[in-house]
Amino acid sequence: MKKIIVPIDGSKHANLAIEKAKEFAQSFDCKIVLLNSYDVHNLYMDLQVANRIKSIDLDKPQEDSKALLETAKQSLKDFGERVEMVSVEGDPANEIIKYVEGSDADMVIMGSHGLKGVQRFLIGSVTNKVLHHIEKPILIVR
Repeated sequence: MKKIIVPIDGSKHANLAIEKAKEFAQSFDCKIVLLNSYDVHNLYMDLQVANRIKSIDLDKPQEDSKALLETAKQSLKDFGERVEMVSVEGDPANEIIKYVEGSDADMVIMGSHGLKGVQRFLIGSVTNKVLHHIEKPILIVR
C-alpha cells in the first residue's frame, strides 16, 4: 500500500478517519492525501438568498477549505512530506469519486457521516454515493 485518500469536512467522523489513516500510514509507510471538496454553487447560488446578499466573497469557500486542510495536516505533522492536501470545487460526492478514480491511491478511508449527516442513517449520503461508485477499497469509520 502506497497511498490513502482521506476525504474530510471537519466533522467528528472525518477526524476519526484521519486517525485511522494514521494507523495505516504507520503500518505501511504510505502517503496520506487529505481531500476536501467545497460546493460554491450550493452555498451561494440560491436566488432568494443571493438577492438579499449585497456582496458575496466567492473566495471564502476555497480559503475555508485550505484552512481545514491545514488544520488536518497539523494532526499528521509526524508524517512530514508524506501528507498531501487537495482542495476541489464541486459537489462533494462527485468530486471525491472523480479524484479517487483518477488517482493511483490504494484505498479510501472516510467518515460515515459528514457535517450535515443525519445520525439515524447507517451512513451519510456522500459516503453512500462514494461507496457505490468507486472501484477501490474503502474503509468507513464511525
